[in-house]
Amino acid sequence: MTAKGPALLLVSPLLGVKSAKELIALAKSRPGQFNFSSAGVGSGTHFAAELFKNMAGIDVVHVPFKGIPEAITETMSGRVQFFLSPLASAINLVKEGKVPAIGVTSMQRVSQLPDVPTVAESGLPGYRFEFWYGLLAPAKTPRTIVARLNREITDILNQPEVRYRWVSLGAEPAPTTPGQFDKLIAEEIATLTKLARASNIRAD
Repeated sequence: MTAKGPALLLVSPLLGVKSAKELIALAKSRPGQFNFSSAGVGSGTHFAAELFKNMAGIDVVHVPFKGIPEAITETMSGRVQFFLSPLASAINLVKEGKVPAIGVTSMQRVSQLPDVPTVAESGLPGYRFEFWYGLLAPAKTPRTIVARLNREITDILNQPEVRYRWVSLGAEPAPTTPGQFDKLIAEEIATLTKLARASNIRAD
């Protein structure tokens, strides 16, 4: 893995909600009437919202779009009620006041938006979701080459200017060993497979 970053819980400005707790309460009062957007079926943004939906126990409708910009635009317009967007994709819009962010999906607040609480403290205890980024190689790549690539990438990620660039984009460098990355991928597959089955997510 090279880096990781949280999502922002964006809500329609028309709702007037200020916290995850208020969003959940409003959605429960209108079962089946709220929509949430995603960047496509099975995308990270879809899974982030399905986890939120399942943990909150709310009846909301998934509306997939072709990408993140469309999903954000529909949330800003009020045609959908919320979207869990990668932080880097929405941070400037939030800072400019164009779309409200009522929570961040990491376990701690982020330095770029210190006034935005975590979703866990904003109304859904235990909720966490982070996007991760990594470099993969063909399965038959010799382990000596994989190890060398890992060392080189780790050295690059530890450079101050590289770290600054990642952080400015809403992510945090998070170098791991090849073994640790293998374990993360296996755990993610198990977790998301379980969530996909529980939420009846199927590939288009």
